[in-house]
Parts: sequence; structure tokens; C-alpha cells
Amino acid sequence: MTYYLMIDTSVWLDIVKDQRLDPVLVAIEELTRVGTVALIIPEQVVFEFDRNKERVKDSRKASLVAAVKRFREILGQIASADERDKAYEMVNRLQHKLSLTVDTSENVVTRIFTLMAVEPVIPTSDAVKLRAADRSLAKTAPCHMTKNSIADAIILEAFLEAVAADGDADGKHYFITSNTSDFSDLVGDKRLPHPHLSPHFAAPTSFYSTQIAEVIRGIDADLLDEFTLDDEFVEQPRQLSEIIDAQMLLFRQVWYGRHRHLRHRVGTGEVKLVDEIDYSRRPVPQDLMTQATWERASAAAKRTEDEVGIENLGPWSDFEWGMINGKLSAIRWVMGSEWDFLDT
Repeated sequence: MTYYLMIDTSVWLDIVKDQRLDPVLVAIEELTRVGTVALIIPEQVVFEFDRNKERVKDSRKASLVAAVKRFREILGQIASADERDKAYEMVNRLQHKLSLTVDTSENVVTRIFTLMAVEPVIPTSDAVKLRAADRSLAKTAPCHMTKNSIADAIILEAFLEAVAADGDADGKHYFITSNTSDFSDLVGDKRLPHPHLSPHFAAPTSFYSTQIAEVIRGIDADLLDEFTLDDEFVEQPRQLSEIIDAQMLLFRQVWYGRHRHLRHRVGTGEVKLVDEIDYSRRPVPQDLMTQATWERASAAAKRTEDEVGIENLGPWSDFEWGMINGKLSAIRWVMGSEWDFLDT
């Protein structure tokens, strides 16, 4: 059996950034050498990797240099000269090892390009471009967020085109990415594809994964038998952009849930629509709403449906509704608000 792996740009860049993933790269090289694995290489992946490789190498080097600088500043506060000299000696050894790590990143890039050259690079066909554009216009994953994700859509469509054209009925096809914000389930298990993409991975020979090491283990467990990251089972801190995206989605879900409840109250007559309200009355009547306010709210609800996707807006069970509100409260607390701040 042949395993066909489409490794997204994000995963290749992860391998460049983190030397602990080198055993995974070695495993991919061995599996492709013996023919167990064939790589699906969309042209867009090659382009993106080439465009971002220097930035990734530079960011790792900058991070390592900053870490060593902080170490030295802290060690300067040690009162004992002997202890300080011993600590500096250890930092010097660490700095030497880190410099070697930075130097080897160029070798890793070369090895990745060598792997990309093993199989023919799949050019971006006009059909792929059109289907990717359709995804962008329809706001379906990976183009469901506010940012421009047309390149991600091109990679996905190139993978789907390659799977459809493959004559190996027994082969297994994997779409592997660490870009969970664009490809994974927004509100559930991020190891699963976004609901828009689930039908593409329903066939028994087509799979979605966010963990390259797990895929390799599934193909040949012996190759990574002793491979573990020190923090393999420790969740890494989210990037600020991910936190902000999640906060905005949850904000809109909570707002829409409240709008849905208001719509029900308007429909049953519990809230009456009027031309104007005398706000000088105290307390302000809660069972009245102006027609203009209702029209603005309805327009905002329609925009939310179009941009977020009606399938991501409920209705929710009481448990799900509580979880969504709790998540929004927690993220807002992390961002500086007080606990239980749920204004929309």
C-alpha cells in the first residue's frame, strides 16, 4: 500500500523552526526512499515555503539570541563570582549548541527541497483557481474567516484534484496541516476538519491530520518508536492572532444567539415594534423596540450569517450555550477584561 501525503506549508516551516522535529524529517525521507510514501506537492506549497523559509530561519535565530541575552542579564545578578563564572561557562556551552542549531537550519531547508523534487510538482490548474475562488466568494473553509485565505484554498483544491486523478484505489491520501485556524473545526476538536471540509475526508482512503508525527507513526511505528518531544503532550500557547480570531467568532456567536432570542420575542409579540420610543420614561420599557432598530439588527444578523456561516451560529443546547459564553468570558479575561464580561 502507498500512502500519499500532502504536507502543508505550515508543517514544512514547523520542521525548519523546531530541531526536535528532525526525526520526523528523517522518517519522511526514509519512507519516500523505499516507496511507502509518495508526496503530493502542490505548486503553491513550494512557492510559499520558498517565500517564507528565510523569515522562519531568521525568527528562530532571533529567538535564540534573545534567550541567551536574557540568561546573561540574569546571571549578572549572581553575587558569588565563582558561581557566576560557572554559570557563564554553562551559558557559553549552550550558546555554542544554539549556534550549531541555527547553522543546520539551512541543511534542513535543502533536505526539504530535495524531498519536494522527488515527485512532480503539481501546477496550479485553472480549474483549481476557479474552485478556490468559488470557496472565497462563498466564504467556505478555508476562506470562512475575514482574512484572505485564497492560497489555502488553492492548496486544498490541488490536493482534492490529485486525489480525484489518482488511479491507486488502495492508496491512502492524507492532508496534513498545522494551520488549524483555517482548516480545522472552529468550535470543536481542532484535530478534525472544519465542517465545510468534512465531506472531503469521509471516504475511507482520505484523511485529515494536524499531527505529522502521528501520521508517520500510523504508517511505520518503528521509525518514530523512540521519538517524543519534551512537551509533545503539552499544549503550546496560542498566537495573539489566534486568540483575537477566536474572540471575534465567539462574540458574534453570542450576539447572534441573543438576536435569535429577540427574534423569537418579536415573533410572539412579546416585544412590539413601534415607530419611536419615549426614552424619558423610567424605567425604559423593555417590551418595545423601534422599527429602525429592528431593521439594523436584522441586517447585522444577515451579515453575520454570511460571514460566519449559519452552521456555526446554533441553535445551541443549554450546555453548548454555556460553553460558548464561558469561552468568551475566559478569552476576554486573558485580554484584560474583568471576569464574566459578556457585553455584545
